[in-house]
Amino acid sequence: VFHVYACDDPLNVSEDGVGVLTVNDGYLFSSVKNIAGGEGDGIDSNGSIVFNGGTAINLAHPSSADSGIDSDMGSTINGGVIVGAGNMYDPIDSASQQLFMMLEFAQKTEDLLVVTDADGVPVFAYDFPYDYTDIAFSTPALTEGETYHVYLGGEIEGEEQDGLYTTITAYTPGTLMQHG
Repeated sequence: VFHVYACDDPLNVSEDGVGVLTVNDGYLFSSVKNIAGGEGDGIDSNGSIVFNGGTAINLAHPSSADSGIDSDMGSTINGGVIVGAGNMYDPIDSASQQLFMMLEFAQKTEDLLVVTDADGVPVFAYDFPYDYTDIAFSTPALTEGETYHVYLGGEIEGEEQDGLYTTITAYTPGTLMQHG
């Protein structure tokens, strides 16, 4: 288990075009401290980022135009539970082996975010500590062809670590988000 807090880019592979930051397993929480005038991505590579497994939560500075997951040569998600939140979106490679979802909000939100399947069963829930507009996540629970609903707020019960709900025992929906 790693918790990394910094005033700028908590994790950064800075070798131009050749650095690869790989997460294979374990638990990683990287967050830029919410200080006045601060900036930084949650996780950053001037090369590429590869997520193969484990849990990785990556939070950019809430007031900067930075991304939760930022790489110059592309980010790939092949497995694990991955969260990236910031105020810009750095695209995730479409060749990723695990499905991912990218959400962009018209206004910043720090509310509980819950994604349910068509039957209302939660597949992802995260209670953000700061306001963000761009949120990307991936979990093995996402399946191709499924219809998903995105909610802000509501009442949730279950096990939570660093805002991520690993087990959800009950959820009363908040506000259903519409896409457009």
